[in-house]
Amino acid sequence: MRGWGVVAVVCAALPVVAVDAAVAAPPRVTVFGDSVQASFGYSPQARSILGHGLRLQMQAAVCRKLVSAGCFRGTPPSVRSVAQQMGSDLGPVVVVHVGYNDWAASYDAPALMRTFRQAGVRAVVWVLLRERQSSYRQINARIRATARLSGRNGYPLVRLADWDAVSRGHGGWFASDGIHLNGSGAVGLAHVIRPRVLRTLAELGIPVSGGTATLPVTPVGGPRRVAALAADRDAVWARAGARVMRVDARRPAVRVADGTALESSGRRAWLLAPDARPRTVRGDRRPDVDAPATAVASVGSRTWFVVPCTSPDAAVCPVPALLRRVGGGRVTVPVETVPSHVAGARNGLWVVRPGPGGRDVVELRAPDGRVLRTVTLARTARVRSMTATPRGLFALGGDGVLRLVTRGGRVLAVLRGAGAVAGDGRGEVWAVDARRGRLVRLDPVAGRVLALAPIGRRPIAAASPIAVTRNTVWTTRVGDGLVRVPTR
Repeated sequence: MRGWGVVAVVCAALPVVAVDAAVAAPPRVTVFGDSVQASFGYSPQARSILGHGLRLQMQAAVCRKLVSAGCFRGTPPSVRSVAQQMGSDLGPVVVVHVGYNDWAASYDAPALMRTFRQAGVRAVVWVLLRERQSSYRQINARIRATARLSGRNGYPLVRLADWDAVSRGHGGWFASDGIHLNGSGAVGLAHVIRPRVLRTLAELGIPVSGGTATLPVTPVGGPRRVAALAADRDAVWARAGARVMRVDARRPAVRVADGTALESSGRRAWLLAPDARPRTVRGDRRPDVDAPATAVASVGSRTWFVVPCTSPDAAVCPVPALLRRVGGGRVTVPVETVPSHVAGARNGLWVVRPGPGGRDVVELRAPDGRVLRTVTLARTARVRSMTATPRGLFALGGDGVLRLVTRGGRVLAVLRGAGAVAGDGRGEVWAVDARRGRLVRLDPVAGRVLALAPIGRRPIAAASPIAVTRNTVWTTRVGDGLVRVPTR
């Protein structure tokens, strides 16, 4: 360590173990409906389609209303009343398809949201009504307004299933009133609700046996040859040649010198040059780092940089590199070899540095830089990209195996044939599955595939860059430039 005192830590060479393939209990999903949704009662096929891999709880009854008693002399009870009785038995996701018996003025969706919040519901899939009357259009407007409460002040997330749009042109699904369903219509409705439920469960990190959500892929153009992508919470940036540009807005490109790296800390996109101080791509922040940096990561609101010491004079550079933190008080930590990668989550910093015998050493460090745990990877697992979550580190090795290193020190192989991995530091993890030609969203705890977006084997490059913004994951497709996949 050339003059620096450090706390000794134990380096354990851990074997790679397979992820436990046991399937968790099916997640509970409660479906509230009136006579339209009650059509599932005489369509076993529709119920089977919607409920596959789920513990489905149907609460559909003729003449049900949202927050007031039903139209048969006060029966059936309202959605709000039943939800109050069920409480936490509702499960994490609720489907609401009610409104054909309501007046728009009395459709108090915020009141129902308060009930769901008290019951611990995490997300609501709200089905938009078929707009055969002006009152149904008004109710849909109220539903869309309620969706703006999504995730605010402890409210559940709200995701819309647009039955009105999908059902247009399918007159054969309906009775003469154009609202109530026959068997074919019930099956059509199941095919509308189920993907939205699966996507919502995937968003919450809840796996479903046999129910992986498939997400749409949208080409967005942009540069054809992208060498790197980096994201902050609301924008994604691409490097092509000597230019760095924001690809989701019309802004002039930034010209950069050779050797400049485009990196994401999880909160901001950075330019790291070999002969200049680090700076954000937006130009809105210059940290208190007076030397070039080779890697960057965010831990909460604080930012860590890897600062190599390049002088051959041991008096000037007593250690090969420093970890330097800015924000919340400056901290400098010496390291015995120059880290190749860093990644952060709210509860810690992950550092990868070369170790003995051609192996990478993975360190979990506390927010103040103290080493909490050290793991030595296999020689074939030299890390080439990684992302952290509050529960562990996803590290992609040069052998194409994506591994999850848990905070407890276990090493789990979660994906073989991977091309890249990225996340947002809060639990959103996406990887390029190059062998199958798709993007996959991974469970941040167990590494299981929760959702996928097929790209095609031929158009996807094995080392395609990948970046994650607040609501979208981005990658490249040969011949198409950039493509994006909505995560919500």
